[in-house]
Amino acid sequence: MKIVAFGRSFDEFTAIMEQQNIDGNFATKEEIAVFVKERFGAVKDDSVLGGNSYKTDKYLLQDLKPKNVLVKETDGKNNFFVIDGDFYYNKTEINGN
Repeated sequence: MKIVAFGRSFDEFTAIMEQQNIDGNFATKEEIAVFVKERFGAVKDDSVLGGNSYKTDKYLLQDLKPKNVLVKETDGKNNFFVIDGDFYYNKTEINGN
């Protein structure tokens, strides 16, 4: 992914990104859970409706459902591509407020 601009949405800072066309398959919920655990150290966050959210002490990763995460095997290794997920920096947890 490449950041092409910055903006505001509902008075929050956002990054606008573009991504090349990805050839792959929809990841399963199980593959997504393993991916976010290994890559981000994130665990499932069942407090958010939909069952597609994960969290760490610093971040909230949402909308990571199979249609938003593609997986492509290259040289025997799975590579994951998040197409339309939401990633939030958790200021409250970091600042202890």
